[in-house]
Amino acid sequence: MWVEVHFHAELTRMAPERGGVLRLEIADGARVADLLERLALDRAERRIIIGVDGQTVTREHVLAEGARIDLLTPMAGGSPAQRLYHINQ
Repeated sequence: MWVEVHFHAELTRMAPERGGVLRLEIADGARVADLLERLALDRAERRIIIGVDGQTVTREHVLAEGARIDLLTPMAGGSPAQRLYHINQ
């Protein structure tokens, strides 16, 4: 089956010539963990936020045909007071 992987932030270097997007064929029943292993992003010390079709998922999530997978690394910035301000608006 085919899925589309969108790399964000520092991960865009995984597919720079394609604007950070790869279309990949994977096995039926493949999990996000299998995809991360294939992309060599499965190291335990590497933190990656995973979204599938607009929802945050775990590495055990089973992928479906045509899924859009968004991969990004956590970002930091701003002070806690600023974050609180934005949440309460």
